[in-house]
Amino acid sequence: LVLVRRSVSRKAQELLLKADVVLMQHVKPHLMQRIARQTGGTIISSTDHVWNKFGLRVLGRCHRFRLVTFRDNEVWVDTKMEDFPGRAVKSIPLLLSEKSLPNHERQAALAAEKLGEDVLDGSQAVKMGLAKRGVALSYVLLEGCPKHLGCTVVLRGASTVALKQVKRVLRFLVNVAYNLKLETCYLRERCAFIPPTFQVQQKHLDSSSLCVDYGIPPSGRKIRPWNGSSQPETSISGEVTAFDH
Repeated sequence: LVLVRRSVSRKAQELLLKADVVLMQHVKPHLMQRIARQTGGTIISSTDHVWNKFGLRVLGRCHRFRLVTFRDNEVWVDTKMEDFPGRAVKSIPLLLSEKSLPNHERQAALAAEKLGEDVLDGSQAVKMGLAKRGVALSYVLLEGCPKHLGCTVVLRGASTVALKQVKRVLRFLVNVAYNLKLETCYLRERCAFIPPTFQVQQKHLDSSSLCVDYGIPPSGRKIRPWNGSSQPETSISGEVTAFDH
């Protein structure tokens, strides 16, 4: 499996296909960094580095690589459009019942009906003609990497707007858990103890830290004090919180 940030020439694609090498083009840089970390691979800027400098050490490893295909349920539904008010959805039964439907739209509706709610193998979906643009979503799965190097969380079952909010909250919770782990280890090394007279305050805390509470900003302060910009951004809530940081 070869991941490339930009495009690859046609001749190189044919040679890789002949050698049974899977090629993925236009991979985002931050995704390549995460994949390199979890598989132990090396990101190189030229193929010459493989032979002249690094050798086979550039290769990463995982237990299994596969493609999976889902239907885009944000667009295609098996019920009537009246069940989804305010959303631009396509009802599969309604489209298939139209006799004057263009051929390409009918093929897309048939592919969406065939996909259904199941998860199909990506290569099989391509061979069956179901992995159509605007109908299906295909994902690359690299499985069997060391667990301590990271993982992937798949969020499904709601609209895109709701999933974006859940994703933002999940990222914050991951940072909170990691920060709590580091701060706890630091306090243990410093032999720090909570005073016997300490009492938990019955109020909403704006910090994920055990020791720091950003609290309410001074009167009239509507900016983050740590950005150091001459024209700092205005805080959404007006409060200096860890979430804004």
